Amino acid sequence: MDKVKVQNVQQNLPQLLSQLKSLGFTTTIPQMQSVQSVLIVLAAEQDEVTIAKLTNYIAPIVCSSPQQQQNFRTYFPRFCAAITPVDEVVVEEDDVVLRDEPRPMRWRRWLAAAMFLVVTFLLHTWWNLPRTYLISGLVVDHNHSGIADIAVSVANKKLITRSNGYFATTLSTREREVKVLVDYGNGLVERNLELQREHHIKLDNIVLSRLEVSGKVSDDKGQALTNATLALAGKTLATDDSGRYQFSLYIADEKELKLGASCDGYFSVEKAITVSKPRQVYDIALKKIVRHDLTIKVSGEKEKSVTDARVTFQGQNVPFVDDAYRVQFAETLQRAILQVEHRDYQAWQEEIDLTTTRDIMVQLQSLVDHRLEGTVVDAGNETVANAKVEFLGQKTTTTAQGTFAFHFRTRQKQGYLQVQHNNYESYQQLVSINSESIRLKITLSQRSIAVYRFFSQLANKNYAAIITPPLPLWLWLVVVIVAVSAIERLWWQKFYYGNKRELQLANAKEQQRLEVKNPLPLFPQTIDIPQLQTLQQRRHVFSNKLDFSATAKATADAAGMFTPVYKSQRLAPEYLALVDRNAVQDHNAQWAQELLAHLQKNGIIVKIMYYNEDPRYCYDAAGQRGASLAQMAYQYYQHRLLIFGSSTGFFDPFRHEVYPWVERFCEWDIRSFFTPEPTSNWGYREWSLAKMDFVMFSTNSIGVEAFARLMAGEEVSSTDVVSWDAQLPMCLREDSESWIEERSPKPQEISELQEALREYLDDSGYRWLQRCAVYPQIHWKATLYLGHMRDDNATTLFSEKRLLRLMRLPWFRHSAMPQWLRTHLQQDLENEERQQVLDAIQHLQPLGDLYIKKDDITYRSHNLFHLRGENTPFAAHMSRALQPQLRKKLERYHQKTSFSFRDDQPLRAHKIIPRWREIFARKHCALEDSVRLQEIHRIPVVGHERKWKRLALAACILIVSIIAIAPLWRTSIPQGWESSLWELCWNAERGYIDFTVEEWGALSHGKQVELSRSYQEWYAQEKGLELTKEVARSGAKFVLKMIPPGKFWMGSPQGEKDREDNEVRHKVWVSEVYYVGETEVTQGQWSTVMGANPSIFKNVGLQGPVEQVSWEDCQEFCKKVGMRLLTQAEWEYACRAGTTRAYNLGDSIDSDKVNHNGKEYRRTETVVKSLPNKNSWGCYDFHGNVWEWCSDWYGDYSVAEQKDPKGSPQGSERVNRGGGWSYKAGDCRSAQRNNYGPDVCGSDLGLRLCVSGEKVK
Repeated sequence: MDKVKVQNVQQNLPQLLSQLKSLGFTTTIPQMQSVQSVLIVLAAEQDEVTIAKLTNYIAPIVCSSPQQQQNFRTYFPRFCAAITPVDEVVVEEDDVVLRDEPRPMRWRRWLAAAMFLVVTFLLHTWWNLPRTYLISGLVVDHNHSGIADIAVSVANKKLITRSNGYFATTLSTREREVKVLVDYGNGLVERNLELQREHHIKLDNIVLSRLEVSGKVSDDKGQALTNATLALAGKTLATDDSGRYQFSLYIADEKELKLGASCDGYFSVEKAITVSKPRQVYDIALKKIVRHDLTIKVSGEKEKSVTDARVTFQGQNVPFVDDAYRVQFAETLQRAILQVEHRDYQAWQEEIDLTTTRDIMVQLQSLVDHRLEGTVVDAGNETVANAKVEFLGQKTTTTAQGTFAFHFRTRQKQGYLQVQHNNYESYQQLVSINSESIRLKITLSQRSIAVYRFFSQLANKNYAAIITPPLPLWLWLVVVIVAVSAIERLWWQKFYYGNKRELQLANAKEQQRLEVKNPLPLFPQTIDIPQLQTLQQRRHVFSNKLDFSATAKATADAAGMFTPVYKSQRLAPEYLALVDRNAVQDHNAQWAQELLAHLQKNGIIVKIMYYNEDPRYCYDAAGQRGASLAQMAYQYYQHRLLIFGSSTGFFDPFRHEVYPWVERFCEWDIRSFFTPEPTSNWGYREWSLAKMDFVMFSTNSIGVEAFARLMAGEEVSSTDVVSWDAQLPMCLREDSESWIEERSPKPQEISELQEALREYLDDSGYRWLQRCAVYPQIHWKATLYLGHMRDDNATTLFSEKRLLRLMRLPWFRHSAMPQWLRTHLQQDLENEERQQVLDAIQHLQPLGDLYIKKDDITYRSHNLFHLRGENTPFAAHMSRALQPQLRKKLERYHQKTSFSFRDDQPLRAHKIIPRWREIFARKHCALEDSVRLQEIHRIPVVGHERKWKRLALAACILIVSIIAIAPLWRTSIPQGWESSLWELCWNAERGYIDFTVEEWGALSHGKQVELSRSYQEWYAQEKGLELTKEVARSGAKFVLKMIPPGKFWMGSPQGEKDREDNEVRHKVWVSEVYYVGETEVTQGQWSTVMGANPSIFKNVGLQGPVEQVSWEDCQEFCKKVGMRLLTQAEWEYACRAGTTRAYNLGDSIDSDKVNHNGKEYRRTETVVKSLPNKNSWGCYDFHGNVWEWCSDWYGDYSVAEQKDPKGSPQGSERVNRGGGWSYKAGDCRSAQRNNYGPDVCGSDLGLRLCVSGEKVK
C-alpha cells in the first residue's frame, strides 16, 4: 500500500467521523483505524463492486443496531464517491519513477545538446583554421660559417640557402608539426619542427662538416688508370691523366662512407672510409679480369640447329654469333646456371661446371601438338552461336552449331577457358592439359537483360554528384538533432511509457492490499497494522517538475531574479537492510530475514543485502550479485538504512576506535542498528555508533517496537531501549570460537559449560538445546519446529526469550555443533523424548538442502566447510605423494570401488560423504560422477532419500560411498597458469583447453607462448605421452611433435593486415591428440623413400625441404611411410600453437627468422631448422620456405563451430598453407589459404607429415 497516495483519505476521516456521529453512529477514532485500512485500498480501486464489499465489511464494526447498519450502507457509498480520486500513482521499481501522466518533453536537455554540438563545431572550425608562420634557419659548417646553395625543404616547399647560409619562408598550414629536410648532396638532414603559438619560429642551426678525399687509382702492376670511375656518397668522378681523383663534399653525422672504384676489364673495389679527419688520402689498386670463351650449340629434332632460341647465362642473354651462342665469363666463376627456351621446344636448364667445360651441346625436345574443341549450349541444351571463346591467348567464336576448336603447343599444364556472350552470363573454367585431344561441353546461364542494363547505366553515373549533400554542414547538424529528438520522443512515449507503466502498475496492484493477519509466530504482537502504517507513511520528496505559480511568486519576491521552485511529491519510504551472515543457517541472520520478509509481505519495500563481518562489500541472497558500500551509498541514498549484526566488525581492535570507512554510512539520513548483544552488555562500541547518529536497537520485540515508534516520528534514543536479555556465560563471551572446534575440551570444562548453559537458558531452554543436538545439523526451521513441538503435557518450549538466547550461542551463529557437545547433551536427554524428536524429524517435510544443491560441484562443498567454520582433519593425512598411487589402486577395479566402515557416531556417519568429497577437493582431485554422491550427500535437515531414510539417526550405520573410477581426473594446473585463467580455459568434461575465451585473447603474445608450451608439457605428463617421438619408416627417420587437443579460432579477425575474404573466423575443436612433423619433409627423406629427388634446389642439400611435388605425389609418399597429410584445421591449430596473432611469432615476421620475400630476399629455399622460428609446440618453418600440402579440398569455411572438420566433400583443387620463399609476409600468415590442382607441382610446393596419437609406434 506504499505505492498509492492516501493523503486524501486521511484528510476525509474526520469528516466521515463527524457525519457518522450526526447520524447517530457511536464511532471512535480507534474503531476508524480499521476503516482507514479499507479506505486506503479504496483510494486505489474505486469500483462499485469493491465499495459494496467494503461497506458490508465495515458496517458491523462501526454500527451496533441493524437500523444503523442499513443507514451506513446507504451513506458510505456516497462518502466514497465524494473522495477525490487518486490522480497520481507513483511506482518505484529499480530506482525508476514512473507516473500515470505522460512525462513532458525534456526540451531543455535537447536544447543544451544542440548548443553543445554547435559550440563544439565552432571550436573545431576555429582550431583548424590555417595559421601563417615565418620559419627561418641557418646552415653552417663546423667553423660556424654559412654554407650557400644548400637545398632546404620546409613542408615540401623548396628553398636554397643564401651566401651566408640563411634561409627563410612563410608557411600557412593547419598542421601542428612540419618536416624540414636539408639536402646537402650526400644525404638528408631531417628535423621535425613543432609549430607553437608564436608566428616567427627559428630553427636551430644545422651544422654540416666538409670532407676532402683524394688518392690515386692504379692496376696491380702500379700503372695509373686514367679511365677509372669512383663513387663516394652519391657522387661520381673519373680519374685524370695521372690516375688521380679528389672528392670535396659536405657530411652531417655520418661515421663511415663507402668509396667505390671500377674500371673496364678490372674487378671493382669498395672501401670503407672512417670519417675522422676533414682531409684523407686513399690509393686504390684494381685487379685485371681474365675472361674465357664459352660456346653453346643448340639443336632440335634430327640434330637441326636452332638459331632463334633464348639462351640465358647467369640471368644474361647470350647472343648468337656465327654458328653458335658465345659468351665470355671471368675465370673466378666456377659454376653457373644455363637456360635455353624456344616456343616450339620444351625448356632446358642445367647447372654447368666452368672449370672444365668450354663447349656445350644442348638437345631440345619438341612440344606436343594439342587440340581443344567443344560445344557451347544454353540451359535448354540449345547450341549458342557467335560466342567469344578465349584460351591461352587464342581467340575464336563459335559456329552456327555452337562448336569451337583450338590448335596449340604449350608447356603449361593448365589454363583458363573463357566464354562470353551478350545474352548469357560469362563462363570461365580451368582446363588441365593432360592429353593431346580435349573435348568440352559448356553450358551458359541466361542473363536478365533488364538487370544488366540497369547496372550498366548505373555504372556510368556520376556518383560524386549523387552523394554530395545539398545542404551546408551546419544545416545538416540542425536536421539531425531535430530528427533524433523526435525519434527519441516517439520511442519513449510509445514503448517505454506504454509497456513499462502497464507492467509496473500491474505489479503495484498486486501489492496494494495489507495482510491483516500475521502468519509468523515470531512476531505475534511486535508489528500490528498501525505500526505497519507508520512504516509506510509517505514523505515529501522534491521532483524535477517546476511549480509555475510558486516560481512566479518567488521570482516576484526576489525583485525579478529568477527563483525556481519545484513541486514536491509524497513517496512511500524504502528500506535498505544489511544483514551480517556468518553461515547460511546463521540464526541471527535468519531472525532478521523473518522480520524483513514479514515487512515485505505487508507491502513495505525492503532491499536485503548480506555481508560477512565486513559490510564494505555485500551480496544478495544467492551470493552472486555483489555491491560495495560506495555503490550502495550512491544507489540507495534515499532509503532508510537497517543494519542487523554485531558491532564488533565496525571497530579497529588495535586502535579501539571506529574504522574510518564507517563514516560512509552518514550519507543515509535515517540509519538504525539492530545488534544481538543484550542491552546489559552494551559498551563503548554501541556508544560510539550512537554518537554517529546510529539508533541502536536490540534484536527482540522491544527493539522492533522502538524502531516502529521512531519511524512514526517519536523521539527514540539508544539509551531508551532497554531489554530483559540475559548476558552470555563468561566462558562463551571470552572465547566463543574455541567451543566450535571438533577437538573435545577437558571433562571439567565441559561440566562447567553445561552448568553455565542451564543457568543462562533455564530448564526449558536447555531442553530445547538438547533437542537441537539430536540432529547433526543446526537448522533455523528445525530449531523453530523443535521449540513448538508439544510434549506429553501438551506444552511447548517456545518463547521469544529462549529463542533469542539460543540465537546468541556460537553454535547457532555458525550453524555447527561439535560432536563432543552433541554427545554430552544427548546423554542427559531422556530416551522417550529423544525418540519423540527422532520421530518428529522423520515425519517433518523437507526444509531444503543441507549443504549444496544437486548441480554444484565438489569445490562448493569444500568451500562451505570453511564457511561453516569446520576443520578438515582427514585431508591432512593424505600427502601429495599418494595421489598417483591412489589413482592406480582405484583403476584396478573395472567400474567402482567401495569405501565402507562402521561408526556409532551419528555426526560422523552423516558427514562421511562430504568428508570424502572434501579430501578429493583439497588434493586437487574431483569426482565427476557427482550426481550419485550428491544424492546421498544431499540429506535434508528432517527428511531423507528413501533408501537412506535413517542414515543420520541409526545408532550404528554402515556407510558405503560409491566412487566412479573412469571420470576421476587430476585438477592440478600447468606451471605458470593462474588458477582463475585455468578455470576459464580448461574444459574438464571433454579434457581440452579452450583458446577462444576472451581472457586468453587479451594476453600478450609472449604470455600465450609460455602458457601454451606449459599446457603441452602438462598434458603429455598427465596422459603419459612423449613430447617428441622419433620413428623410422621405409628407411627414413622422422621427428614428430605431440599436439594436445583444444579449441581455437580458425581464420583471421576483421582487422588483421593482408586479410582475405576466404578466411572467415570460426571456432574449431580439435578433439584428439596427434603428432606432426617437426619440420617439412626433406629432400633426403623423400629420396630415401621414393628413390629419386625431384627438387630444383638440389644445391641446398639433402636437409632442404623437398619441392616440385604434387598432391598426388605426396599421397603416394604418405602411403609408403604409413602417415598422412594434415587437414587444414590440424595444420592451422599446430601452426598457431595456442597463439592468436597473425603469425605464431607475433604480429609480424622478418627475414632473419622466416625465409620469404622480405627485407632480405634469398631467392631460394633454406635448410630446415636453420632459422630461429620454432613455435611454442616445437615445430619449425610453419611460415615461409615452401607451401605445405593439406588433405582438404578447397572450399568456403562454415561460420558455425565445428569438431575435427575435414574440409569440403568435393572440389577440383587441394589446399596448401604456410607461404613460400618467393612470397610476401602477408602470404605467410597462419590463416592464409592457397589452392592448386592435385597434379600441380612447383619450386615452392612441399609437405609436412601427420599421424594420429594412437598410431604412433
